[in-house]
Amino acid sequence: MKKICEIYKNIRKISTFYDWQMECLKNEHLINGKNMIVATETGSGKTVIAEILMLREIIQHKKNCIYVVPFIAIAQEMVHTFTFFENNLNNICIIEEYAGNKGRLPPIKHRKKNIIYVATIEKANILINYLIEQTRINEIGLLVIDEVCKLHMIGEPVRGATLEQIIIKYMEKGIGQILGYSATLSTVEQISKFLNASIYWTKFRPIKLIEKVKIGNSLYTIVKQQQQQQLLQQHKFELEKYFTENIFKKHDPDGLIFLLYDIIPNRSVLIFCPTKYSCENVCKMITQLIPKNIENYKKEQKMTVIKALNNEVEEKMCSILQLSIKFGVAYHHSGLTTGERKIIEEAFKFVQMISKPLPELKSSLNDFRTYSSFVLDLISLKMINRFEDLLILTQYKTLFGTQNKKNIVNCINNDIVKLIKQTLEYLELQHLINVDKNANYSVSTFGRAIFFASLSPMIANQLFYLLINHLSEGLILSSYFHLIFIIVPFDININIDWNIFYDEYKKLSNTEQLLLQRLGIDDKEIVRRIIQTPILNEEHQLLAIRIYITFILHKLWKQETLHHITEHFHITRGWLQNLIQATLSNASSITRYATKMPCFWPLKNLLPEMLQHGTQYCTQHELIPLLSIDGVKKSRARQLYNAGR
Repeated sequence: MKKICEIYKNIRKISTFYDWQMECLKNEHLINGKNMIVATETGSGKTVIAEILMLREIIQHKKNCIYVVPFIAIAQEMVHTFTFFENNLNNICIIEEYAGNKGRLPPIKHRKKNIIYVATIEKANILINYLIEQTRINEIGLLVIDEVCKLHMIGEPVRGATLEQIIIKYMEKGIGQILGYSATLSTVEQISKFLNASIYWTKFRPIKLIEKVKIGNSLYTIVKQQQQQQLLQQHKFELEKYFTENIFKKHDPDGLIFLLYDIIPNRSVLIFCPTKYSCENVCKMITQLIPKNIENYKKEQKMTVIKALNNEVEEKMCSILQLSIKFGVAYHHSGLTTGERKIIEEAFKFVQMISKPLPELKSSLNDFRTYSSFVLDLISLKMINRFEDLLILTQYKTLFGTQNKKNIVNCINNDIVKLIKQTLEYLELQHLINVDKNANYSVSTFGRAIFFASLSPMIANQLFYLLINHLSEGLILSSYFHLIFIIVPFDININIDWNIFYDEYKKLSNTEQLLLQRLGIDDKEIVRRIIQTPILNEEHQLLAIRIYITFILHKLWKQETLHHITEHFHITRGWLQNLIQATLSNASSITRYATKMPCFWPLKNLLPEMLQHGTQYCTQHELIPLLSIDGVKKSRARQLYNAGR
């Protein structure tokens, strides 16, 4: 480990480690490859531990690593951070991104180079499935789980369930080490038992954290008094300042602006707000009330940010954001596109303020919906084939089981057995698994297709009948409208404006209108819904939403601008971008599903080309090669193409 640390210090040009980092790296459990949770404060330098362990796997053990993060943006950031491995290790390793639509499946095996897979939770689960299926899971020497509010997503019903599945599969089939980070001290001991991991605690912060609270017109400093038990603290409030009457009470009832006067423009501020609307209002309020001379502070850099944002959204920048950035203020929420958020995040390094929305540990697998997906994966990967195998694995290997104090004998009447029986019966009823006369379970062709596509068993029949009905009645190929409708996800929600719905319906071609009439939607039905606004049952409401979303995506496909689409349908650019990502991901899943179901062969041939086109937000075919170049975005690609480059 000492040699690896020296290599790392030379590459990173670090003179010395923090004391806690050296202590952690000398930990016997960590050195011997045991699982470990590092309980550390944000900004303490935890990534160093993961980077050194990945170096050890690559150089000494010749193994690959998986680095799991919760969001696409963080995956992109970590890929950029880890490029030093490629650049400084004589090309002995490759960084591969598995996020959004990126990532080759099945993963390519490189003979002479090891790989660091940087993956989002969903893509990491798919990657693990492929590696287990191809008996390549032993290629992974280290699984790092980072930035999951350092493991707090375990317990969250959807993504937490996927994360828990990743851990269980790797612990059962893999031979490598798991490194996790946690800042939620109250749950660390439970997670450590689940991971069979030791814990390294540290309270170290490179910069001292001072906590204050404002109550009325009084500002108090919080003084923490450590108790004998490690996790318990008492808090003492000391009065620091009393504010005089709030002269801006009409515009700023909370007195927020007075808290900023001692900080700006020399230091940066993050303000967390409960909603997107609140973000924009606070941003606007601060812009109006802060001293006007701040507009001249770092003016050139701020104008550069405005120019970059205008280029990103093709000169259709939000007026509130454009004005506020001139005063060093910006809002940041999901209503912005990924590109806009990234520019604002980079700008935060030198521009002053930014408003962001505010975002007992239980297993995620105690829910029938998430557990059924987990069981289908286990049977598909041949990790279990009998009821008893599943009972033992659930009782002793899952967080749900380890939290249940009953032993295996008394377990017969408890919730675990009930959940297992309910799940197996459901999977068999849906024809996703088969049961032979000896009560052995195996995956069916239908179930294997669902597993291969990484789809939820809950939508298995819904998807099958959707595809079979549309293919049997005939695909309309005079435009992409029908194919777009097929790939719209089932779980996207939006409020329908039936007047817009009617206008979009009338713009469709005769064949496209014929498709909607087959689905029970014609102009008379739309007018009835405009006038009467009837309460629709769940099936009819879902159909209407999917058609409405198809209208949105069809406009995008026809190369209408994001600004025009968001204005027309009264949606945000961020929501539209998330819709595009979800639709492309669903299309990719349906493509993989179709490859395992011979009856859906037309989709296997039609969707890949559509995916390639849609990956670049439905731009011109001629621009796709240019957009594949790093740093070249849509506006620059169009300039290069028009210039004949």
